[in-house]
Amino acid sequence: MQHLWDLFARQLRERPEAIALDVPEGRFSYAQLGGAALGVSQALREDRCGLVGLCADRETGPNAGLLGILHAGKGYVPLPPHLPPDRLRHMADAAGLGTSVGGPGTASLPAE
Repeated sequence: MQHLWDLFARQLRERPEAIALDVPEGRFSYAQLGGAALGVSQALREDRCGLVGLCADRETGPNAGLLGILHAGKGYVPLPPHLPPDRLRHMADAAGLGTSVGGPGTASLPAE
């Protein structure tokens, strides 16, 4: 069974300039999306946590954050960015999250 990252990586190797993502913010090639995902992955590899919060709008999608989390060998807990900061903090605490990933226009976990 192939994992999502493996399927994405194959496209990245075979068609790096092909459009991987077409969202309101723009069109992104596999190379662009892969570069962003690898940046997320590298940042997470230093973290000892097994679960990472993923705070991303459904309209634009989690994309690079999700791919980076999976590439780093981590699991994720979806954190809807439209929720109030106190609710996000409660969800993060309940799941034992120490780290969260989000894109532009998404909420981040409030500091304790």
